[in-house]
Amino acid sequence: MLAEDKVTDDELTVRARNGKETMVSYNAATFHDREHRLQGVFAAARDVTGRKHFEGTLLEKNIQLQHANSMKSEFLATMSHEMRTPLNAIGLSEALGDGLMGPAERQPAGVHR
Repeated sequence: MLAEDKVTDDELTVRARNGKETMVSYNAATFHDREHRLQGVFAAARDVTGRKHFEGTLLEKNIQLQHANSMKSEFLATMSHEMRTPLNAIGLSEALGDGLMGPAERQPAGVHR
């Protein structure tokens, strides 16, 4: 940040001596005197550990929901196909029985009424 001489927004994880980790979001900026000599850095930080854990949980739930939606779509496509197949046979059988496909004599054996 000192080399770039600009405002910085970033996130990092800090670890205390006891091993506890805290996720931190910080903003920092350099400040200069009237002769443009670097005088120091203003910095502000906030603990975002809770927010990061919440975001992780949301991401995980979103992945689970996408998977469930995919499984639902696959199930509905399969069921639609499985129901259409016998219904087509029933429709064809009714059409043959009603003579919509020509006289019964011309129909294959076993289809006559």
